Amino acid sequence: MNLSIAILEFINIAEAYFILDKIIKTFTVDILKAQKICPGKFLTVFSGNTSEILDLVNKFGNISVQIKSSYVTGISNETLNAISRIKESKNIDNIGIIEVKNAVNSFIIADTLLKNFEIDILKLDFATGLFGKAVIFINGALSDITNAVNFSTDIVGPDKIINTQIISSPCDELKSLLS
Repeated sequence: MNLSIAILEFINIAEAYFILDKIIKTFTVDILKAQKICPGKFLTVFSGNTSEILDLVNKFGNISVQIKSSYVTGISNETLNAISRIKESKNIDNIGIIEVKNAVNSFIIADTLLKNFEIDILKLDFATGLFGKAVIFINGALSDITNAVNFSTDIVGPDKIINTQIISSPCDELKSLLS
């Protein structure tokens, strides 16, 4: 089965729950995330076969201007694990940090980078208090991290990226925050 994800970001929490109920009743998908990401915003991430995901986004992704939607087809297992916060023990060599204007684009960037560079996703952070922003933390050889961070702006455009940083040989205290 070709696994894909749908990402819906709402600026109205009540509407998010209403549509979440309709999606669950209509489509054969799994909920990976359903959470408030900042005051007044709600993020949902679903996984399922590609045809179900595309139908879901076509039906519910554009019913309101208050919904940002996207999908990623053929998603990698590592991206799914990062979304679900299933962490594998990793040796952290170098850290790339990509701060994105919205959570939807973080999934697209993370999956594209995983498919094109020898990197690991340490963390996808789109928690409450980030005001809809997301932060992607990646790990790998310095050249791979540098190339991946630079390529991230090509994936979604420079206007969607807030900031990027590369930390070479991070200190142990910083590593412990991300592992």
